[in-house]
Amino acid sequence: MPDLLHRIGIERNFYFRPADWATFYDHRGRARNIRSGKPYGYFIRRGAEEGTLDRGLLQQATSLGVQVIFNSRLSPDEADIVATGPATPDGLAREMTWETAEPERIDVFFNHKLSPGGYSYLFILDGRATFGCAIVADFKKIDDYFDHSVAEAQRLHGFQLPDAVRVGYSYMNFHLKQHAMLGKARWVGEAAGFQDYLFGLGIRYALTSGWLAAKSILESSDFDELWHVGLGVKQETSLVNRFLYELGGNTGLSMFVRQAAQAKDFHRYLSGWHQKTWWKSPVMSNVVSKPVSDCVGEVVSTPVRKRMRRPIAQRMSSVIARAYDFCRTITHKHGKNFSVGFRFLPAVKRRAVHAAYAYCRFADDIADEPGANILERLDAWQNELDACYAGTPSHPVTMALADSLRHFSIPKSAFVALIDGCRQDMIKKRYETFEELLQYCDLVATSISDISLAIFGYRSPNALVYGRNLSTALQLTNVTRDVGDDLGRDRVYIPQEELRRFGVAERELFERVENDRVRKLIEFQIARAEGYFRAAEPLLHELDFDARFPTLLMGGVYATVLAKLRKDPLMAIRRRLSLTKLQKMLVVGSRMLRPHFV
Repeated sequence: MPDLLHRIGIERNFYFRPADWATFYDHRGRARNIRSGKPYGYFIRRGAEEGTLDRGLLQQATSLGVQVIFNSRLSPDEADIVATGPATPDGLAREMTWETAEPERIDVFFNHKLSPGGYSYLFILDGRATFGCAIVADFKKIDDYFDHSVAEAQRLHGFQLPDAVRVGYSYMNFHLKQHAMLGKARWVGEAAGFQDYLFGLGIRYALTSGWLAAKSILESSDFDELWHVGLGVKQETSLVNRFLYELGGNTGLSMFVRQAAQAKDFHRYLSGWHQKTWWKSPVMSNVVSKPVSDCVGEVVSTPVRKRMRRPIAQRMSSVIARAYDFCRTITHKHGKNFSVGFRFLPAVKRRAVHAAYAYCRFADDIADEPGANILERLDAWQNELDACYAGTPSHPVTMALADSLRHFSIPKSAFVALIDGCRQDMIKKRYETFEELLQYCDLVATSISDISLAIFGYRSPNALVYGRNLSTALQLTNVTRDVGDDLGRDRVYIPQEELRRFGVAERELFERVENDRVRKLIEFQIARAEGYFRAAEPLLHELDFDARFPTLLMGGVYATVLAKLRKDPLMAIRRRLSLTKLQKMLVVGSRMLRPHFV
């Protein structure tokens, strides 16, 4: 913003306060602190009094010899530039301000029930408080939404309201146009719909579009060309952001709030939302090819999600294709052992496996990430699963998964079981017996078997038993291979009973002690996992033909990891063993000649 003001020749003779911190609240009242390396925005004041933007611009204009005429209306067809505000509002905000000595706050409340399609906010800065509620639907009830938002904000943060406050209303305009000229008049600011559609902020767009209009007059250039270059992509991207904001509901807002708090730099995170990314392109192309209005004189006041619903449905195939690409990237990056076999599946099964893996991987990453609120984040991810099975996904992963459900009857309970296993990781970090560990495997591994078999296809119910043997073998391989990594998270999956049987103290594992007792303990884990691989061998004959070789490769890669560990069992506590590309290619060749897991 300072660079913009300097570029267009405006001095800062008005209140101008950078913002690099805030507290965001989701619909459940959970507070998350936001920090930013660079200011993510700037506070200014509006009105007729000293220190406001309006008074500052008036003073600068008159000092340059501009004649300002008040209380005299000019029709738009007589004007060169029209900056009268929105003709038809797409959003409505009510604000109240008062003087206060309370500590400074920048609080934003995201709750579609209290502010449908919008948000509410409390700003206390330099002795002045502002509370507002912005909505994009049900305008007649703005006062009711405002009162309920105030009550909820006071419940979360007990600020005091004086008897005398100043109250005002403002409007937002979310329509997209191809032309911002009507006759000779150049329409700017909210009058032309130049606004950040995501949060309804308009000062930057108003100043920029006004400057471009003046430039087009002075240089006799095409105003529409100027604003398309300077503001066009930003407008399109922010309209997609507005659509996603309304579509995602409170679940989507909770994810936004959480991700904003996790970001090290909120300015960078927010800038990412305003970039023209691949997964926004299909939506964006609909907006560009079928604009909501052709010019500023054709304004349509309809919620963005309703305007764009049909075009998005028409282009959904492109959206889904990119969602599958997103899932494939996750699978190849994080599931390198799995993905060797996945490559040999038919396309429709391969895409479904990628989507299912990506969903499970996201849950696993949430459980493994350091920080608080992990259980709440798992809850939010399970809520997204509910939305997926209800046909209203809002995340690329669940969009792909929802499409896969059209082809395969994947049990929702399997995904829920996996998330329950991730929750268990938060509260249970030791297992007394192998039977306890098997119960954990039923959650995090057997669920994967149920998902995979639903996609792969099988001939008889026996496949379910053999599939669970294979999934248990894979999980026990992970347990053995990742002993050292899991110690870093204070997790010991090897049963305590077996530690005692081999005379290994837990302290020896944490200290990475290499001795014969530890070696024999790891060898025992290897042998047991190999036993489950052998018990899973009949699965290959139960599967649909096109899934047999991919499954053989998937098991073969993991069995090869065990074979490598058998040569040096103590490697399990030194570092995480992984196979090279050449070693994986050898797995493919060897399983063609000898179709067995081990």
